[in-house]
Amino acid sequence: MSEAAPIASMKRIREQVEAYSGAVSDESWKKDHEEAMGCFHLEAYISQGIHIFEMILDMDTRWQNLVFFKKVQDSTEVADAIRTMFSAWTRPCPWVEQRTREFEALGYRVEGAEAFRKHRSHVNAILGGLPTTWRGHRIRTESELAQIDFPYPPSRRSPAVVRDRSIRRVRG
Repeated sequence: MSEAAPIASMKRIREQVEAYSGAVSDESWKKDHEEAMGCFHLEAYISQGIHIFEMILDMDTRWQNLVFFKKVQDSTEVADAIRTMFSAWTRPCPWVEQRTREFEALGYRVEGAEAFRKHRSHVNAILGGLPTTWRGHRIRTESELAQIDFPYPPSRRSPAVVRDRSIRRVRG
């Protein structure tokens, strides 16, 4: 056996040892991978939250339509159950919003975050009651509207004149 064989073998082994020991110190990819997976899991959770919100909203809409068309009698039990579900839906929202802000600060685009924020605002409006103003005007209650002589505000023109002017504006 020549002297060159052990030296060549030693060189290959040294390269293997350096690659092996360098792998421990060169794990920067793991942090990036864990961040990306965390964002991926958050997006899955947001998607599930959006789906559940839409299920509750659909159930609420169907219930309101049944009541409106007098297919069923209104029930405070059902209304309270729906509000309870919306309220339960909001419990993880602070955590979701915090994690979303963290990932966005790191440069990630969190899929579904905007829709989730809109749904959160919608639920807050539902749980907070109806708005009291619209475009700067106070919203009147049903009993207040019943006491007003319509049309409000009273028009000095007949409905036919208003219609004809509208048609002329559209046709230009």
